Amino acid sequence: MTMLREKDVAERLAVAPITVQRLADRGELARYKIGRCVRYAEEDVEAYIQRALISPVAQPEQKQKREKLTYVPGMRLV
Repeated sequence: MTMLREKDVAERLAVAPITVQRLADRGELARYKIGRCVRYAEEDVEAYIQRALISPVAQPEQKQKREKLTYVPGMRLV
């Protein structure tokens, strides 16, 4: 098991180190205290990335253009 420093995790996720701390505080990312050092398992970081993955959404169909209405004098709108 490869252990990463907070700085390394932040670089991998492209976030600030404080964000990594907040993720761990909320329980979204596991952290380990080894002596006085805090480390993150590489497998846990990869699992977090997979959970955060957004699957592509099907593109909505394009709307059909509506026919332009013209005003005819004496015509009543209902």
